[in-house]
Amino acid sequence: MEVEDNNNLVVMQSHATTYPRKKKRNRFWEPLFWYDIQNLPDSLLIEILARLPANSIFRFKCVSKHWQTLISHPSFYQHHSSLSSLLQFRILYRYIYVSDFKEVINRFQPEIYSSSSDFSVLYLSGIDKERENNKLFKVLGMSNGLILFQAMNTNTHYYICDMITRRWVRVKTDTHMLSVAYKCRHAFGEGLVSRVNQENVVTSYRVVRALLYENRPLGYLYLQMFSSETGEWVGYRLPCSTPIQLLKRGVGPICFNGILHWFIHDHGMAAFDPYKDPKSCRVIRLPDGINVESVFKHDGAYRLCDGCQGTLRYFQVEPEASKLYCFSMWVMKDYEKGEWDCEFKVRRTDLHSSDAELSSWLLKATFLPLSLHPLDLNVVYLRCIELGWIVTYNVQDRRLDVACKQIGDAKDLSWRVVVPFVLPRWPTYVPVPGEKSINLRPFIFQPLAGV
Repeated sequence: MEVEDNNNLVVMQSHATTYPRKKKRNRFWEPLFWYDIQNLPDSLLIEILARLPANSIFRFKCVSKHWQTLISHPSFYQHHSSLSSLLQFRILYRYIYVSDFKEVINRFQPEIYSSSSDFSVLYLSGIDKERENNKLFKVLGMSNGLILFQAMNTNTHYYICDMITRRWVRVKTDTHMLSVAYKCRHAFGEGLVSRVNQENVVTSYRVVRALLYENRPLGYLYLQMFSSETGEWVGYRLPCSTPIQLLKRGVGPICFNGILHWFIHDHGMAAFDPYKDPKSCRVIRLPDGINVESVFKHDGAYRLCDGCQGTLRYFQVEPEASKLYCFSMWVMKDYEKGEWDCEFKVRRTDLHSSDAELSSWLLKATFLPLSLHPLDLNVVYLRCIELGWIVTYNVQDRRLDVACKQIGDAKDLSWRVVVPFVLPRWPTYVPVPGEKSINLRPFIFQPLAGV
């Protein structure tokens, strides 16, 4: 069915029925009927629009002011979400080599939103020529539909972006804060946390980065935080209950329930809530029974820790086939008390697969954990090193399935630094740094200039 707006007249044309054409008529099918759009009930119009993809809906905002009003109402988003199919997500390669940030946005469109599959891998970079001739951009974190990028060059910049509307802002660089960061031996671990209102509109966000002043345990956590409300960076020195030393390598921080968590030496995490006052740091112990030796030997490459469906989960893989257990999972039962429970420990002999080739490797393959499924508690994504495939592990029946076979040459991809990217159903408002109030004007499809 095609819908066109022409002076408040709608032409509804069906491609399922044809009629005899008269001579000297154009070769297109005849319209079945004409309808005055002013007489179309709003309830029917909303039902039609709510069943369309988000990109199409926002293009239809331009049809008339009345359509724009209907689509912009918060209840329309809620209705559209209730009718939408299951969320889709991608495993996103963290590093992108391009000439400028606009090219980063271009690489996300439009195929990632048009795929019929609920899962795929985004190969956004990985060619040697790109590395030689372009800048490096890094995906740091995601929150409520917003993605945080960093430009890895001498003048470090951060970008906050909504990939549906292509709207983005650049977080300004604070010269003093950068000079402090450069004095550290290592400045790392940037994270993003945003806040939404009752209509699920993002009202603000905060970018946080941790600093490592000395390569030894200290009684403080040193942080720098950027707030979209003030448009400024602020430094913090937060006392810890026990001396801590942040890990130099890793994929942190982990964002769980709006709280950022950095891995530390001595088997734990340092937690910081950007929206909680007064500012404080909390140390959380990791579960007992974890293979600590493997963690330090492989720089944490064979473990995952992330939130899933409201629970914090820790998943560990034994890289050596000779070990008794292959996969282990712990779930935090009480976050305030820091109490963990072991969900399972699985032996290699318990694993099975319907794929013949994968089955032949189960007793000897090396599996590298990639991501917990953000929408399904029973699924974990791993990479089979020997085959170069991405496989899923089903927690309930201990089954391994092939999710994605290797496409092209992915040898130079760093598979330990991938990001689970849940495709949002609806565009996300990107607050401009320094704005005191939220501007609820209609979303547009043009990126903002860097702020």
